[in-house]
Amino acid sequence: MKNLNQIIISFTIIALLLFSSCKEDDPDPSLSKTELLTASPWSPTEVKLSGFSGPVDACTADDVYTFSTNGTFTFDEGPTKCEDEDPQAYSGTWEFNSAETFLILSQDGFTIEKEILELSDIVMKLRFNIFGVEVEETFGK
Repeated sequence: MKNLNQIIISFTIIALLLFSSCKEDDPDPSLSKTELLTASPWSPTEVKLSGFSGPVDACTADDVYTFSTNGTFTFDEGPTKCEDEDPQAYSGTWEFNSAETFLILSQDGFTIEKEILELSDIVMKLRFNIFGVEVEETFGK
């Protein structure tokens, strides 16, 4: 019986060590918002329209947004395009407002300000209004 208790205790300790070591690392607080934004490309994972959320379509999930430190961005439709007539890729410029609470995107004379709800090394959440509809986008790496 003593051996059974030792085995149970050993398995419990091993399980606790395994689960505690799998904890996701906290984001690095020393990284600037520019570093977080430009470190690697972003792809959409979720969209909310006026509070109703859902996963993005397959043709949107493979889209890639790449932000560069020189203030430019590129958008690529990925392997599947939602609309055949849409361009495969386009580019524009980006900047933060002075408080770095909004991401301002400009492309071909159109500018939109998106409120930054979250920006970490793995998640970016933005909110904006367009034509009276509140849109919240979530991106991942």
